[in-house]
Parts: sequence; structure tokens; C-alpha cells
Amino acid sequence: MSLMFWKASKSRVTTPAINKYLISEFRIGPGLLAKLRVLEKNGKFSNRRVRMVRVFDPEQVSTGEASKLKYDDLKSTGNEQALRFEGRFERDGSLYLADRRPKERHNR
Repeated sequence: MSLMFWKASKSRVTTPAINKYLISEFRIGPGLLAKLRVLEKNGKFSNRRVRMVRVFDPEQVSTGEASKLKYDDLKSTGNEQALRFEGRFERDGSLYLADRRPKERHNR
């Protein structure tokens, strides 16, 4: 599996690996999966090189320009409400994501 660690962060559809993880760990349905987008960037976790991942709902982006977002924009430009999951791809292909959805939306 090629993780493409050199690619810049650009909004795109979620990958099959991310979809599989979201379905198995968070029971995300196909309707929501189809809407979600992902942003990535190179990073470090515990002194290891990883690919940082943020999964977001483009309908919640305040500027309405989800395709122009960069990885850091989801935490610093008023678009925090769009963030749904974040985590990392390890170099061996392992994926770890944390739930960042607003509590009232997914605990019903």
C-alpha cells in the first residue's frame, strides 16, 4: 500500500481504508460516508513519521469553499464545526481516528 507521504493536503473524497474504519469503529452509514471529505498532511506522532488525517463534512464549512481548505484550516479559521474525525495513518498502513463529532449529534 502506497501512502503517498509526499502529497500536499487537498480536500478529497475519503479513501476505502478510511471508509472501512468509519463503518467498523463508528458505525457510519453510507449516506454520511458519501458526504465526508478528508484532508491530510505529513506529521509526527511519538517521534514517528505519520500522515495526519482530518475527516470533515463540507456542508458545515462556514466559507462554503470546502475544496480550497487545507489541513490546518479545520482548526483555525472558524471551521471547527465541520471536523468529524481526526487521527493518523502509520507508515505500515495502520489507521487511528478519534471521534470529533459534536456530542448531541451522534449520541441519539
